[in-house]
Amino acid sequence: MVYRYNLYNLEALFREYLLSGIIKGRSFHKNTIKNYLSDLRHFLGWYNHSIKNTHDFFSLSPSHIDSYKDYLITNNLPIRTINRRLSTLRKFCFFCTEAKILQIDPSKGIGNISQEKTQKAKTPHLTSLINHFQHDLTSEGLSNDLINDYICDVKKFFSETTHYG
Repeated sequence: MVYRYNLYNLEALFREYLLSGIIKGRSFHKNTIKNYLSDLRHFLGWYNHSIKNTHDFFSLSPSHIDSYKDYLITNNLPIRTINRRLSTLRKFCFFCTEAKILQIDPSKGIGNISQEKTQKAKTPHLTSLINHFQHDLTSEGLSNDLINDYICDVKKFFSETTHYG
C-alpha cells in the first residue's frame, strides 16, 4: 500500500518522532520541539509557495534545499537562525527517509553556513540592485557625476550596514 502524505500531516508525524526520543536515544525539551516544528512550518510554507508541484512531496531534492538555503541568506536572516533551520531540515529529512516517506535523504551534504558564505551570496544580489538603481537614475536623465555620487553613497551605506547585520 502506498501512503500519500500532505504537508500538514507530515508535521504531526515529525512531532511524534521528536517526542518519541528515537534520535540518538534522547528526548528533546518541549521548547526545542516547538522550535523544530516552527522551523519545519517555515520550510513547508516556503516549499508550498515556491515549488510548483507541492502535491508531490516525494520530489523534494537537494536543489530544493539549496534554493531554500539561498532564500534564507538573501532575506538577511541571522546566521544562527539559518543554521538552526537547516539543522531542523536535516532532522526532518532523516525522519522522512527512516519513515519511508522519501526514498533518499535530500539534505545529505547540505551544511551550515558561515559569515563568509553569506557575504558572497549577498554580493551578486546587491550588485544587481545597485546596477538596476544606476539604470533607473540614467533613464531619469541625471548627470553622470550625480549618478556616481548616488551610487557611491549607496555602496557606502551597504558596506557599513553589513558590519552590523
